[in-house]
Amino acid sequence: MFGGGKPGKGKIIVLQTRDKRAYELPIKKERELTLETVKDGIPRRYYKAGPGYTLPNGSTIFFGLEGTAYTALARDDKAQSMGLPAALKSLWGNEAYDKMPKALKEPLEKHGFGVTIYPEKILDEDKYPHINVENISDEKKEKLVGYVAKAIKDEGKMDWKTMLMGAALGLVVGIMLVSFKVIKLA
Repeated sequence: MFGGGKPGKGKIIVLQTRDKRAYELPIKKERELTLETVKDGIPRRYYKAGPGYTLPNGSTIFFGLEGTAYTALARDDKAQSMGLPAALKSLWGNEAYDKMPKALKEPLEKHGFGVTIYPEKILDEDKYPHINVENISDEKKEKLVGYVAKAIKDEGKMDWKTMLMGAALGLVVGIMLVSFKVIKLA
């Protein structure tokens, strides 16, 4: 059991396949295609591959696999920095990082190794179409209209297999009624 959350609250269960463990992240904001959360002070965005599971108490659970696509949210166009210890904690989890021998941890923490990312705006209108909520909504509507059209098209049809099974059932019932002398043949 995953434990009860407050009604209406959601969480992401991130499965770690390498060591058969999992951890939970609270959902900060849920949108049509994404889930936004924070891990170790770092905002993350997970893309939904399908619907979540709703529990009887009203909370929602989504499952994610560690190492699958998520994006860190860039704040404005300013450089984003993350120290190597924080990156390792994010990757391995706090417990595994704390178990690392001091001889390996001290140089990392002492020298302050890290990564800095400088986001750049790119113009990609020519290469890739922009995806927005309206486009996705239109795509869902087109799919729904396709399903309804197929149902209406197939509504008046009866396939041969169903028709033959109905005729065979009628024949068997007729034979039984004649054999029990419910119906007399002339």
